Amino acid sequence: MSKTQDIIDAIQNLMIQSNKFVDIKHYVQSTKDDETFDFPLCTILAESDELEQLGSTKTQHILTLTISYLTQSWSQDGNRLSYGFADGLEDLFKTNRTLTVTETVVSVYLTNKLYGLTELEESTIDGVTCQVEVTYMSDSK
Repeated sequence: MSKTQDIIDAIQNLMIQSNKFVDIKHYVQSTKDDETFDFPLCTILAESDELEQLGSTKTQHILTLTISYLTQSWSQDGNRLSYGFADGLEDLFKTNRTLTVTETVVSVYLTNKLYGLTELEESTIDGVTCQVEVTYMSDSK
């Protein structure tokens, strides 16, 4: 299993263990999934992995993930649930700035939030896409 997949799994597990994301019915980790999912759902996808050689023995990885949340529901007080998701994710990463993934310490930061509404014939989908930067070191090959 790749380090990227290990990191995605660790973040998903951290979210599942948190009480902030209990409404999520499905987590999607691949664009190849062609199932029909129930809302609300969360996607966690790797966008890029930039490498920087640090001397002759270490490589720094800057992995960019996109974590998206989509729902067709609204809170009981009429507010958009995407705001609560993004705030919860930000709080989660403030509390857990570093994670240990397969004996590697990774730093995790939420770097951007983009909100959107999609009008469909029968409903409106509320969503947010969060860009997350994960930094870690590995031994150079």
